[in-house]
Parts: sequence; structure tokens; C-alpha cells
Amino acid sequence: MYFDNLLSRLISIFIGLAEIILGLRVIFRLFNANPNAALVNWIYQTSSVLMQPFRGVFSAQVISSGYTLDISALFAMLMYAIIGTIVIALLSFLPAPAERHVVRRQDLVYDYQSVVQRIVFIVISKTTFSIKCVAICAVCC
Repeated sequence: MYFDNLLSRLISIFIGLAEIILGLRVIFRLFNANPNAALVNWIYQTSSVLMQPFRGVFSAQVISSGYTLDISALFAMLMYAIIGTIVIALLSFLPAPAERHVVRRQDLVYDYQSVVQRIVFIVISKTTFSIKCVAICAVCC
């Protein structure tokens, strides 16, 4: 369950970051942000990697000179959200890893006591058997 939970969180973080970066791309393109600005340039470069599978699916709609609605980026946001949700849902079907048995110190003391008791019982049983054998041999001889 811990592995499932951790993996789900990591996927959620990745999807959230991808959504933020793609959302900023849509906003920057919509309001005609200066591509030479450091932040805008970084967002465009980073989002181009995320946009690669969806590039060319839809054409960008020019609203007025320079103001562009990037429909491909909106589609990419939608697809990343859907794919992330499906992957997280599929992770819930994975079987939970076997739980580890935590041995406490008291359990060890108890286990050692039971082992010692068993050993003493076996030794006494064998000793008693040996004594009986010696007694029978002594009577017989």
C-alpha cells in the first residue's frame, strides 16, 4: 500500500507540474508574452517537450495580431489529466506487497524461552531414556 500510495503521489506531482507548465504556455501565447523574456522562453522550451506527442493535432487559432489560442496545448493538458487519472486508477488494482512481520523484543524473549524449554524437555527425555536403558542393562546383566 505504501508503494502504491507513493507511486500515485509521484504521478500526481508529475501531472500537476505538466499541467502548470502547459497552462502557462497557453496564457503566455494568449496574451502575446515576449518570447525573449527568460521565464517565457523557459516555459516554451520546457513545454515543447511535453507538447511533442500532441504537436500538429490542432492548429493554433490566431485571435488577433500576435494573440494566439494554442488548442494543441489545451488538448495536451486534457490528455495528460486523463492519462494520469487512468494510471492512478490502475495502480489501485495492483496487489499490496506482503507486510513485513515486525519482531518486538518481547517476542524474541518469549521465543528464546520456548526454544530453551523445548531443548530442556528433549534433553530430559533423552536422559530419562538413557537412564532407563542403563537400568535395564544393569538388571539384565
